[in-house]
Amino acid sequence: MTSNPNMIDNDALDLTGQTLGDYVMLRRLGRGGMAEVFLAEQISLNRQVAFKVLKPELAKDKQYVLRFLNEARAAAALVQANIVQIYEVGQTDGYHFIAQEYVRGQNLKQYLNRYGAVEPIMAINVLRQVTAALQKSSEHHIIHRDIKPENIMLAPNGEVKVTDFGLARLNNDKSKNDLTQIGITLGTPLYMSPEQVEGNTVDSRSDIYSLGITSYHMLAGTPPFDGENALAIAVQHVKNEPQPIHELRPDIPRELCDIITKMIAKKPEDRFQTAGELIRQLRKIQIDHEDWDALVDKLSDTETIGFGSSVTESRLAVTRQLETVMLGQLKPVWKKPLFWLALLVPFFLGVSVGTWNAQSQPVAEIFKPIDTEVFISKKNSVIEQYRHAVELDTEVAYEAVEEYFTDSGSATDNMYIWFSWERLGELYLRQGKWSSAMEIYEQLANLPSVETRARLVGLLGQQIVHEQQGRERESRLLEQSIDELELEYDNESDIEDIKRNFANIAGLEANSL
Repeated sequence: MTSNPNMIDNDALDLTGQTLGDYVMLRRLGRGGMAEVFLAEQISLNRQVAFKVLKPELAKDKQYVLRFLNEARAAAALVQANIVQIYEVGQTDGYHFIAQEYVRGQNLKQYLNRYGAVEPIMAINVLRQVTAALQKSSEHHIIHRDIKPENIMLAPNGEVKVTDFGLARLNNDKSKNDLTQIGITLGTPLYMSPEQVEGNTVDSRSDIYSLGITSYHMLAGTPPFDGENALAIAVQHVKNEPQPIHELRPDIPRELCDIITKMIAKKPEDRFQTAGELIRQLRKIQIDHEDWDALVDKLSDTETIGFGSSVTESRLAVTRQLETVMLGQLKPVWKKPLFWLALLVPFFLGVSVGTWNAQSQPVAEIFKPIDTEVFISKKNSVIEQYRHAVELDTEVAYEAVEEYFTDSGSATDNMYIWFSWERLGELYLRQGKWSSAMEIYEQLANLPSVETRARLVGLLGQQIVHEQQGRERESRLLEQSIDELELEYDNESDIEDIKRNFANIAGLEANSL
């Protein structure tokens, strides 16, 4: 137990309830490599802000303070609808802070964790708006240097905003300082441009590459390169060509595939040379307004998901099925042969039989809805199958992912099968089917050692099941294994998302896991 009253067990700074200058800390939103982030109320203007506090242990190093201030200065110069706005930067009560616009919703990483690969309309929406942000930053000779899903915010109305200019750097002679020497790498290896990996000079085309890799991730459901460590991933950006996106997603417009392929070209001169050039190409892709309306509904729906309530979840599942019918992705029940068979058979059996049934059965049973998903048809790809399962949110839909794609042996198919296990485990938790949930989480925990994230989900899921059944001793026995896997996985933001998701389902505080 720490002796500092402002620290919680996971060593994250907890200022909840405290007043720092003009700001009242309401709750923690998350943490990054340099800062803790809180939702705060600005007293003088009566508005909510995201309040970023430089970690106290880093505040002792003037280089980190300089980087922290550099983020604020870089972002404050950029006033544009798709860039998170900086309101104030300063120091109060011993803390260095940045007060910035609070975006309600979620980041793209959280969205992908829940839904997997996205629809083309979603990718185009994110691409257009992030590119507009990059166009503005390039006008000010500012390079973001860390475009990735975690730094792309999705508002419920479909608006997209870029945040975290912590690695941003002015592209001129005055800015050539030692900031890039802080830390092992600047940027995230999964999305880093080849020239950034090699330590060469970067310009706005590096951000275009990172956005291209992010777009590839959105459409494929996984980044193009993976490996056991950061170095192994980074080297692939320099040497390896990713599998063409159109091979993974034959359903998306070829012009969108071509745009992404050009964005992630190894040589900067082979990419789009400016964000403006990229925007012009994106505008040529036609958007179906019905698809756009469905996307906004989905984003709005995601913000209000309440995993702690089985009633909310049931209503959400019904809404998703209705939305699926309305979008033409699922045949309405009245268009299925089984529906008409269900009507005609009683007729041919005779009116007397029907009358007897009506008198002997409760009214609720007579009008019980016909199950429209007794049989789940096979989709063209595992990604489509998984997306369909998430939309329906039913046991049979999740099981169909494994049933149809378990024999292929491809890494992508396996990954989505494990994703479907995760969602099925969540479904069982919400329904209180503890033994079924435990079986799923044991499967995840027993996956090969390289599948660190899935194994961590498996252990945390088992811990939730034990806690829900009052088995505190069994829950505690898992803690050491969980701690070891967290260190091995070494992705703080993703671990927090996983824990927060479990906490919502179980009605717990996230830091209790």
